[in-house]
Amino acid sequence: ITIKRMVGSIQTYNTDYENNIIYLQIADESEDVLLHNLSVLFIALYSKHYEWIQFVKNDASFLDYPACRLNSLWVSGVANCLRHLLLLDDPKHPLLGHNRSVLSGQRDVSPWTLTTEVTFPQKLSQCSSVNDLKQSLEFLNVLLEKPFIGHNQRKLRQEAIKLGVLPEHGLLSHEEWSNLPLLRLYLHGLHMSVTDLVIYAMIISKLKFLNSDLSSLKTIVSEWPLFLKWIIRVEGHCHGITKTFLNLISENVSVNITNRFSPSVNIPITVKNLDSNQMKIPLLPEGEELCHVLPKDCFSKINTICSEVHFKDYPLPDLQWESFPTEIKPQRNNTNNTNKMHQLQCILVGVKHVISQLNLKKEKALGSEPIRIVDFCSGSGHLGIFLAYFLPDCHVYLVETKWGSLNFAQSRIRALDLHNVTMCLCHMDQFKAEFDIGVSLHACGTATDIVLRHCVRCDAAVVSSPCCYGKIKSSSKMCYPRSRTVSDFISTAEFIKISKMGDRETDNEDFMKLVDVDRMRGLEEQGYTSVELRKLIPLTCSLKNNLIVAFK
Repeated sequence: ITIKRMVGSIQTYNTDYENNIIYLQIADESEDVLLHNLSVLFIALYSKHYEWIQFVKNDASFLDYPACRLNSLWVSGVANCLRHLLLLDDPKHPLLGHNRSVLSGQRDVSPWTLTTEVTFPQKLSQCSSVNDLKQSLEFLNVLLEKPFIGHNQRKLRQEAIKLGVLPEHGLLSHEEWSNLPLLRLYLHGLHMSVTDLVIYAMIISKLKFLNSDLSSLKTIVSEWPLFLKWIIRVEGHCHGITKTFLNLISENVSVNITNRFSPSVNIPITVKNLDSNQMKIPLLPEGEELCHVLPKDCFSKINTICSEVHFKDYPLPDLQWESFPTEIKPQRNNTNNTNKMHQLQCILVGVKHVISQLNLKKEKALGSEPIRIVDFCSGSGHLGIFLAYFLPDCHVYLVETKWGSLNFAQSRIRALDLHNVTMCLCHMDQFKAEFDIGVSLHACGTATDIVLRHCVRCDAAVVSSPCCYGKIKSSSKMCYPRSRTVSDFISTAEFIKISKMGDRETDNEDFMKLVDVDRMRGLEEQGYTSVELRKLIPLTCSLKNNLIVAFK
C-alpha cells in the first residue's frame, strides 16, 4: 500500500472529484486524538479507499483532523468522515444501518457519536495496561447482554431465525415466540455497522500501543462470552485488513503513550443512553409564572442593566427580490419566505457596515486576499449563499453539522456558479480557520455564544442574530453570565432562569435584551470598540429579532 504524504498548507477549494483526500494527523497528538485518526484509517482500508489517505505532519488544516475534502466540501470529525467515506461508495451503505442513521447525529445530541468521538477514546487512553482495558470495555459487554428493539419487529424476528438467534416459530406458540428477547450479535442489533468497526479499530490500536494483541484481551475477558463472540465476529469480517492496519501503525506511528492523553471533562458512558440513542435536556415548564421563578429584586437588576443600552436604527435597502435568481431566495418547503428575506437583508446591511467601518477591502487588497466571512450554523445556506452572491470579493465559509442541509446548499451553489464558497461539515468547535467576519442567523442558545467566542479568537467582527434563549446552559466550557458587568449583578442561576423567560411568546423583550446586553458587555471586555444592538426590520419578521453588530 502506498501512502501519499503531504506537508504544508491545504488548499481550501478544489473542483476535481478525483482529488478526494482524507487528511490524518498521527504525529505529536494526544492518544485519544490519535485513536480518532487511526479509526478513520481503518475504515478507509476496509472500504478500499486507502489511496486517498494523506498523513499530515503539521497542523495546517482549518479544521480538526481527521478531515476529508471533496470538491468544495470539507468534512471534519470521526463520525462525519466515516459516513463520508461510506456514502461515496453507496448512498444506502449497509454499515450505516436502517435509513443511514448510524452516527448521523452530532456528539451533543447522539450518545453513540459522543461515545466514538469523545468518551471511549478517552477511556482507552487512560489505560496503562491490558488489564486496565477490562473496565473500559465493560459497557460493551453490558450492552451486548441487553436485548434490543428494532424498527420492524416482525422482519427482525424472521432475520433472527435465519441467523440462529431465535428458534423456529413453529416450535413455540405465537405469544411465546413474540415475547422472546432479541439478542444482539453486534452493537446496534443483528447486523454489523460502522460503529462496530470503529470500536474494534480503537481496541486493536490500543492493544498495539501496549505491545499486546487480541489473544491477550480474549484471555482477560474470558468470562464475557457475548463480548468474545462479538469481537470474533468483527475480526472475521475484517479478514486481512487488521494485519495491514497494524503494520501501518508500526510504520507510521511512534508508539509512546506517556502523557499522550488530552485532558477534558470526563463523561461517563451509560448503556441506557446508548440504548435509547437520544439525549434529553430538561426545560423549564411552559406557563411557569415569573414571580414564582425569579426573585423580586431580579426585575430591578434587569431594568438597571438594560436601561443603559438602546437599539440602533439603520437604513434598510429595498432589494428587488423578483429580479434575483431563484437559488438566492430562501427556499423553505414552499412557505411564505418574505420574513426570511427581511432577515437576510438586515444581516447584509450589518456586514456591509462592518466592512465599510473597518475598511477591510483596502487592507485585504494589499495582500490580495478576500475578506473571509464564516456563516456559523449555516443550515442550507440561506444567509451564506446570499452574502456570497452580493459580496463577490469575499470568501464565505458555511459551517454546518447536517449532511442534508449542505447537500441542498451545494446544489444552489452550483446553480449560481459561485466560486467563493467553501462548505464545512463539522461542529463549530472543529473549525479552526482565521477569518474576518463571523455571522449567524438564529443560532440556537449557547451556539450564539460559541460563534462569539470564535470571533473573539480571531479578532473578527460580529453580525449575529440570536435565538432559542431558553436553551442556554452553563457548563465548564461556557459559563454565564458572559460578562463581568452583568455577573456583578446577577448570579448564574438567575441568569439561566432569565434566559428561559426570553423564549416566552409574550412579555419576553426585556429578558432577551438582558441576555444580549450581557453578550455585548462581554465583547467590550474583550476589546471590541464598537458594539451595537439592533433589531431585525420589520419587527414582525421574527419573534427573535435582536441583532448584535460589533467590531474592534
